[in-house]
Amino acid sequence: MFKIAGIGEILWDVSEDARNPGGAPMNFAYHAAQIGCEAYPITCVGTDSDGQALQSHLKAKGICCDYVYQHSDAPTGIVDVNLVEGKPNYRIREPAAWDYIPFNPRLKELCASLDALCFGTLASRCLVSRQAIKHCIQATSASTLRVFDVNFRESFFSKSLVEEYLRLANVLKLSDEELPWMICEFGLSKHPETALSEILEAYSLEVVLLTTGATGAHFLSKNHSILGKAHPTEAVDTIGCGDAFTAASIFSILSGEPPETVLEFSNKIAGYVSTQSGGMPS
Repeated sequence: MFKIAGIGEILWDVSEDARNPGGAPMNFAYHAAQIGCEAYPITCVGTDSDGQALQSHLKAKGICCDYVYQHSDAPTGIVDVNLVEGKPNYRIREPAAWDYIPFNPRLKELCASLDALCFGTLASRCLVSRQAIKHCIQATSASTLRVFDVNFRESFFSKSLVEEYLRLANVLKLSDEELPWMICEFGLSKHPETALSEILEAYSLEVVLLTTGATGAHFLSKNHSILGKAHPTEAVDTIGCGDAFTAASIFSILSGEPPETVLEFSNKIAGYVSTQSGGMPS
């Protein structure tokens, strides 16, 4: 059984007609656990009813909450979600408990034992969590898949932060909505596949995964450049689809599957999640 963790935000996605648990790293850990991994969310909630409810939700799904910390002075994270043509727009409330993820010897020990660690830019908006994320990455072993899911939200990212995390990662996951920013800021080729190759080479990455919404995804490594078609579905919303795709991809890569199988499996998982409400369906 592979041992993985997602570090960063945990929150409630609140829309007009639904309230669902979410946060990209937590969605990643959740879906990895659903697939069969030993999965750990590394995050922080408030000492409020929202935080208790999130922990209860995870525990009910059999997910260990030993690294879900509590902060007495900040509320559990809330994101207001507005779906426009099936795609979510977010308003992320500040402050949030996940801005204050602590780093300690016990967490360092966990990270040293991981097969994969997923992290993004959003939880790095506050120095406390940013330092914790970097310490966790640095505590992993040489064989750990260090998965950078850029996950751009509002203004909570910068070129310097993205570049720092690219240097710490060995796997990059991004979407076709995020790639144009990368192309512009890093002066990459306007041809998507060439741009991905330039990123792969410049930062010595092992794998780059690009999701392209309803058309599928792209797997790029030193020896492979594979396109995988999306699994046809009747989408309800796309919240959590990318995180489910990432979890399935990392599981498949750790399992030694070829790129074609990685994409086929991951697109099926993401396609299923798109037919459900919220980012953490069973």
